[in-house]
Amino acid sequence: MNICVAGLGHLGCVTASALSSVATFRVVGLDSDDALVQKLQDGEPAIFESGMQELIQEGLRSGRLSFTSEASRVLGGCDLVWVTFDTPIDACASGNVPWVMDQVVRMFPYLKNGIHVLISSQVPVGTTSQIASLFREAFPHRQVTFCYSPENLRVGDAIHSFTQPERVVIGAPAEAGRELLRSVFLPFSDRIIWMGVESAEMTKHALNTFLAVSVSFINEITALCEPVGADSAEVSQGLRSDSRVGPHAYVRPGDAFSGGTLARDVVFLNRLAKQHGLDCRLLKKILASNEAHRRWLKNRFRHVFKVLSGKRILLFGLAPKPGSNLLRQSGTLLMAEWLVARKAEVRAYDPWVKVLPQEVASILKLVPSLEVGLKGADALAIFTDGEALKALTGDQLRAWMRSPVVFDPNRLVKSELASDERIQYVTIGRPL
Repeated sequence: MNICVAGLGHLGCVTASALSSVATFRVVGLDSDDALVQKLQDGEPAIFESGMQELIQEGLRSGRLSFTSEASRVLGGCDLVWVTFDTPIDACASGNVPWVMDQVVRMFPYLKNGIHVLISSQVPVGTTSQIASLFREAFPHRQVTFCYSPENLRVGDAIHSFTQPERVVIGAPAEAGRELLRSVFLPFSDRIIWMGVESAEMTKHALNTFLAVSVSFINEITALCEPVGADSAEVSQGLRSDSRVGPHAYVRPGDAFSGGTLARDVVFLNRLAKQHGLDCRLLKKILASNEAHRRWLKNRFRHVFKVLSGKRILLFGLAPKPGSNLLRQSGTLLMAEWLVARKAEVRAYDPWVKVLPQEVASILKLVPSLEVGLKGADALAIFTDGEALKALTGDQLRAWMRSPVVFDPNRLVKSELASDERIQYVTIGRPL
């Protein structure tokens, strides 16, 4: 089967590399960015995901994978076009859907009769049908089947989540397109849930919004735990032990959600409610609740230091998820900007991030190791997990830091360090 993966951002690189591991697939990655295409053709993805570079290089060696910026050269010979453009997100978590639609429309002239188009870009419900209508208007005598499958991109574990999914959701118009799409997904999973296109689009919104509600809920419970003397980690354990909630529920105390993924779908649903004249009060409050919780760490910095000017602070973890170098919508960078504005000296360490974008490097110093960053520091603020944290000891903090203060919103350090009386340990949902 010949598959074109259109859009070579994070989602597209994961999709193309994983598909190329199947011996019967011939995969070509398509993107208009010539420099990006050339790097990928050289086996060098710009985004790190465990196992992805190896898959790309093996795909190139075997001839099952290639990359191009010329749509006219490849689309005519494809059985499936998998649309994987990462939807741009602005500061208000609003997705630039017209941009994605424009990328798809540009491919219309090269889509042959009988081809299938599977959309996995992050778009609001109704977009796939709208694209299908635009194609029928432009090329009424060609039969192209447009389907939708929500992306399952889990940053830092993306290859595993693609190749071993819990289940696959596919929206297809009636029976059209099911046979071909089934053969695409069967090498990875036989747990396919078929539904209508709009239902599949809505499933993605509903899932991300449910996770956003869960995070906002436990964060508000956490805020109540602090003044009354309860420990929110213990409360969370009690919740997850109930089968009606479950051990994997998003009800663990921690920092506000960031990265844009959850917020984008909350914004999509709120717009949809407004368009249809519905007063969805819960949906309206999710982002406001999350933004209020985002101030927790700022308030704790003020409480501990009173004045931040001149304080040396190390931020551990720049990417929203460990095992990734993707800095888009990074909550750590927002915190760095806030600290720098208050004249703190800010350093950062992330084992997966080797180079900072120019606009970030002007305010933030990247250090080569945890030890280098902690020497002479007044505080350590932890945002993501990592092996370096597991090896960190109280003796090291006492030896390296001027005043060992650890801000750990997500309770990522080991328990003996968190309970070390020589260290001021500050975490969410526990009395100061």
